[in-house]
Amino acid sequence: MKMSGYKRFLKTDFPSESQALIEKLSYSVNNGIEAVYGALNKNITLKDNILCTVKDISIEVDALGTPKANSTFTTGLTVQIIGLQILKVDNNTNSLGYPTTAPWISWTQVNNGIRIDHISGLVANNSHTIRLVVYG
Repeated sequence: MKMSGYKRFLKTDFPSESQALIEKLSYSVNNGIEAVYGALNKNITLKDNILCTVKDISIEVDALGTPKANSTFTTGLTVQIIGLQILKVDNNTNSLGYPTTAPWISWTQVNNGIRIDHISGLVANNSHTIRLVVYG
């Protein structure tokens, strides 16, 4: 449901004895309402409004889904990671080599970020770029 427009507080909408107070408060209140109104009208983004980071990583896995090289990456988050979500997978080796199933990542949080332990569904021995959301 889309929010309807909002009405700003104007000192002239109040009795004269309240106008000085309304004038002092209206700037802060109107700006706050405008920010909430804007956010609730399709302006909430993952990168700016949610405790997460969007990250592109390059990875190649063997036939069992085990990364063939170091698979640790930094997140920039300083909190406990609660999960990862795959947004996109590109096969860099073969543009017609699509995931065989929905990719799923097994991972471990380490001091400097996330270590990918296993990824199912990728084409073995092909280089992939994976776009992830890492949630804190």
